[in-house]
Amino acid sequence: LVTAANFHTFCADLVRQAERPLPDTSARDYWDRLLPDAAAGAIAEITTRYDAILVDEAQDFRGDWWLLVEEMLADADRAQLHLFSDAQQDLYGRDGALPFEQPLCVLKRNCRNTAQIAAFARGAIGLADEAGGGRLPPGPEPVIHVVDSDRAEHDAVRRTLHELVGEQGVAPAD
Repeated sequence: LVTAANFHTFCADLVRQAERPLPDTSARDYWDRLLPDAAAGAIAEITTRYDAILVDEAQDFRGDWWLLVEEMLADADRAQLHLFSDAQQDLYGRDGALPFEQPLCVLKRNCRNTAQIAAFARGAIGLADEAGGGRLPPGPEPVIHVVDSDRAEHDAVRRTLHELVGEQGVAPAD
């Protein structure tokens, strides 16, 4: 069984599998507490467990959510739990304590951006240029579009995509 979902969709699916009602989505604590708590309460009633769980953006998790994730492992001694986390991308400021400290593998190579985009992004958040930036592929300098509305943002994205695909010949998949 392979399941791919964000954490909250995963929680809702657990609640549904147990045939329990979902919490009130308009409640203030729905995302942080009510839905994860409902999922944790549903675990005992379902048989689905996983041999491996991969969590991306682990820095966005609350510390107490890890108990739910670990409960979904089929065998705590043999199952694999892989977390990918980057404190520089912490969007929500949750306590984020990871469920373990070792083993830790620091990924030192950025494989997703050009050197120019990486330098721009690091500068935008006040970080020094990363050593080894020369290993990144070269690319054009980033272009900034300042807009004042959702509609203007939509139009800027549309024009940029047209320029990249239609005029510069960038493949849509890229």
